[in-house]
Amino acid sequence: MNGLSAWALSVSICAVIACVVEMMTADTKLEKTVRFVLGAFMLCAIIVPVGNMLSEFSGVNFDSKMTYDISDSFNEQKISMLKDEISTLVMSTLSEEQIYPQKVEVDMDISEDNCISMVSVTVMLDKKDREKAVKVTNTIKSQLGLECNAVVAD
Repeated sequence: MNGLSAWALSVSICAVIACVVEMMTADTKLEKTVRFVLGAFMLCAIIVPVGNMLSEFSGVNFDSKMTYDISDSFNEQKISMLKDEISTLVMSTLSEEQIYPQKVEVDMDISEDNCISMVSVTVMLDKKDREKAVKVTNTIKSQLGLECNAVVAD
């Protein structure tokens, strides 16, 4: 019952505020806009506490589910962007050595405490660059400090 009286009090206060604002804007060009905003304000004042009571009643915490989904999505985006950046860095480093790989794949993992760890970088070379595989591995290891596997396409 305490929640119901608090809800009624908040709706009453919002109604008084809406009336005061509407009286201050009477006979102006913004009257229709102000009425629309005040109507939305009143709807929120009525619906939001009811929604909070229903979520407390059902025992479901929607915020934690949304935070979990957003966190997973953010981690996936973060890993994807980091993979792209590292791939671009590897390509530019190899292009300085006149080596142009077909493809660069970056393998990494994210731990439960959101730490990203590099597993390896795989560089795919064309058949004609077979003799450059060792140079690729050494260059990536020495200049970028990353474990590298050079693979020659068949």
